[in-house]
Amino acid sequence: EKGYRRVVADLTDPSTVAEAIKTSGATTAFVYTRTKGSSWHHSQAEIALQRVGLDAAVLRPMYFCSNLFLVAHGAKNGVVELFRAGTLFDFIIPEDIGIAAGGLLATRSHNGVVLLNGPRLMKMEDAFRAIARANGQHLEVKEIDEETFKRNMKHLPEVDLQSLIANHIEYSTKSKEELFPKHEEAVNNLRKL
Repeated sequence: EKGYRRVVADLTDPSTVAEAIKTSGATTAFVYTRTKGSSWHHSQAEIALQRVGLDAAVLRPMYFCSNLFLVAHGAKNGVVELFRAGTLFDFIIPEDIGIAAGGLLATRSHNGVVLLNGPRLMKMEDAFRAIARANGQHLEVKEIDEETFKRNMKHLPEVDLQSLIANHIEYSTKSKEELFPKHEEAVNNLRKL
């Protein structure tokens, strides 16, 4: 309709991406990959775009603030059970990612990977306490082991659960300098876009 033709491509298959671009004559595209899944899933679209030889900007946010709801087992009762409660994350909000994507499309100011971080690194337990305080509530944080965490998260696909566990272990055992060597750059990218 209205002079537009819909094309379909499998973002993990460079040949279909190339064909869709050729067929459509596209000069600009917005691609939104699924937000759930392991880092491997996310990287497949980037690899496909590189193989086709497109100039592409890829927004790569770190830890979504909304992920807190995923791991907030028991929070409704005033107690939140956390695996590795001291895990350090940046807690970027989805709205900021959307604004950055819009800014990037409008300005076409970047190529390659554009890192995005929330403005402040914070332990998971501190993030939950801040949310509780903002709502005028008290929240007790209870540290749980990996097996309890697995039981609490049994609704997740196994690949997602294993990715989440690996991230929490890594992010609770390494220094912030090792985990976030480009934190300031990523925060500045968010501010610029």
